[in-house]
Amino acid sequence: MKRLVIISMLSLVPLMAQQQTLLSGPFSHGGYGGPRMMVSTINGELGVLVGGHGGWVVNHALFIGGGGYGLVNQIKAPTAQDSTQRYIDFGYGGVELGAVLASNRIVHLRVSALIGGGGLSASGRDNYYGEYDHHGSYYSDDAFFMVEPAAEMVVNM
Repeated sequence: MKRLVIISMLSLVPLMAQQQTLLSGPFSHGGYGGPRMMVSTINGELGVLVGGHGGWVVNHALFIGGGGYGLVNQIKAPTAQDSTQRYIDFGYGGVELGAVLASNRIVHLRVSALIGGGGLSASGRDNYYGEYDHHGSYYSDDAFFMVEPAAEMVVNM
């Protein structure tokens, strides 16, 4: 019985000595990136956000990257005390983390979250191109933390 215990313990030594790694087996990786346009309601009006995102994909299953977006159309802000018309300036960005489910199928699911921050301000402008009026440029300037979860259907071409 004593020999059986010793032999069993000695047979475990090679298993304990094997190197452990976070990613094992065949390893593939690549990247992606590109522009993106989004539409949303901001202060009761249609807002158009333009930006981009990109990242590193590991084993066709996990990805890490980043993205950033800014408001490109003119949206009126609530009127200030001096009744000068002001417009919203808005942008955000951060780190994007996610997973690709069943990436080998023609149609599959991608889930992610963009985690970061942004800024929101309102400026008085004479026109759409951002020239400031004589009443002062800003009445509000706020920073914020944000999390933007996403689920997307992907089609392999």
